[in-house]
Amino acid sequence: MPAQPTTGQPTTGQHRTASGVSVRAADAWVSALSNLVAVRSPLSGQLAERLTIRQDLSRAQRVRLDRLVPWARQLAEPAPVPRLRSGEIPFAVLGYRTPDYEAASRNIGDWVQTIAMMSHVIRRPDVRFTGDDEVAGLFNRLRSRMPAGSRIDGPSGTLRLVEVNRDASWYDSLPEPTWAFVFGWYFKLPFGRHPEFWLNPRIIPIFLSFHISRGDQLSDKAYDYLREHAPIGCRDWPTVRILRGRGIPAYFSGCVTTTIGSLFPPVHPDRTKPVAYVDVEPPQDAAGVVALRSLDNALRELPLAESLGRAVRRQYAYRSRYSRIVTSRLHTLLPALSCGLSVDWRPRDPNDRRFEGLAGPTAEPMDEMAARVSGIARVVLDAILTGRSKSEVYARYRDEVAEEVAVAELRLSAEEQSRQPFGRPAAGL
Repeated sequence: MPAQPTTGQPTTGQHRTASGVSVRAADAWVSALSNLVAVRSPLSGQLAERLTIRQDLSRAQRVRLDRLVPWARQLAEPAPVPRLRSGEIPFAVLGYRTPDYEAASRNIGDWVQTIAMMSHVIRRPDVRFTGDDEVAGLFNRLRSRMPAGSRIDGPSGTLRLVEVNRDASWYDSLPEPTWAFVFGWYFKLPFGRHPEFWLNPRIIPIFLSFHISRGDQLSDKAYDYLREHAPIGCRDWPTVRILRGRGIPAYFSGCVTTTIGSLFPPVHPDRTKPVAYVDVEPPQDAAGVVALRSLDNALRELPLAESLGRAVRRQYAYRSRYSRIVTSRLHTLLPALSCGLSVDWRPRDPNDRRFEGLAGPTAEPMDEMAARVSGIARVVLDAILTGRSKSEVYARYRDEVAEEVAVAELRLSAEEQSRQPFGRPAAGL
């Protein structure tokens, strides 16, 4: 490690212009802290405290440091693992914070996915929420407003809600075991490093609506982790192909956002209201249109409950303020359709492989995807709430998806056969 950083006022020789030695040295120190946080070193806490009292940091360096300091302090003095009360079952609420600001999600569609996945516990009136009061309060408000027909009857129980960050679960202090539905896109690359895909060892994952963009992003260890927790429910068919190519049982589940509509009353479209263009440029000089964006930098740093609240408010806005949605975003399209809204789908690349099975000409029926995700989630949650062991929960999950795995196997085997060259003609022909 370099020499101890200066803690007092810089000398005249140190205080240089933005291209000077002092600025470069400060950059090096902040980068050193970033590297220590990236490898989860407890030494990051000590360095962070020294850097916070430096007087020669530029505004940009101070902003960067301020974003790293909470993570560094957490590594130096990890938050205590939540103590469970009798009967509490730790259950993950997926968040998207990461110590690397640039890698943290700013796409509101990620929090929409979390709300959609958590809808399967929100809709159970006999399940009580403990843990984060703000998150529990949000879920209880959603429950109180949902249509009566959305109720899911089943075992009663208490779920201790625990924030688990998709790309940084190793930084989270979690009870053991913490159950988690694992869904969405992997991998982001915090600090530009190869992602630690295998999750915090305190998590028991159920992979449902999972997506990876390229097979070469996964290490052999990551594939072994997936194999251990298979079958893997995949959001799209390319992910099924990647995993099956490595001998990992997988199936097409569809996207969890197809189930979010169950939380909201029926929509009554009003053609007098404006059209919302979400991540699509509206026509020039068009009247009665509103331009919206899915990307919001504030989401990178907001507490989990606030980010989830923004996602919920966005869904209410789509339902009540606009006559129609025009969008290029998959996680605007699918939840809007799930809520019964009229949507004009305008992807930037209609042939994007991520859409196979979800949107465009290859899309499977929305109601089939929603029923598949809901049925699997129900079986798994029933087993968890009745206190079944990990092996028992996995046995029930595997039984529930066995037919889906067989369907995927038949489909991909047929694809492979269709690509095989013709054999030699029979003798004499």
